[in-house]
Amino acid sequence: MWRLDNTSFPNGFTSERDEALPTLSDILAANKTQDETWQRADGTYITKYDFSTFLPSIQGNLSVWGVYGEEVGSWYIHGGKDYFNGDHLKQELMVHRESATGDAVQLNMVHGTHFMAVSNDSFAAGKTWGPWLWYLVSFSLPFPFL
Repeated sequence: MWRLDNTSFPNGFTSERDEALPTLSDILAANKTQDETWQRADGTYITKYDFSTFLPSIQGNLSVWGVYGEEVGSWYIHGGKDYFNGDHLKQELMVHRESATGDAVQLNMVHGTHFMAVSNDSFAAGKTWGPWLWYLVSFSLPFPFL
């Protein structure tokens, strides 16, 4: 998990979303309804799960996710989903805004226990947890791999 500067990395990208992360001021102005979920005055919600992605998307359509701004991007690039736990219904956190600090958070959940996975899963001896690439780049938009 990377916690990155909120001014340099204001946007999140997954296979399902490419938009600005909610701001810390938006989170602080909203009413907390449950763990990491807030309701805005207009009735809409903010949650750190907004940028979650189904893992098959990583294998099929998405091999990259991250956070970025106008001049810099932080990306994880994976070759496939075989080192993630879960089946075709498995979702995982990819990026979100940290509610206590405002940091842009980028996750590489090689064995996440969100959304239908448990921490006591067993793995074959010699299981490979990779490879993947963390790519921190200075660039001008759009992202050069998409």
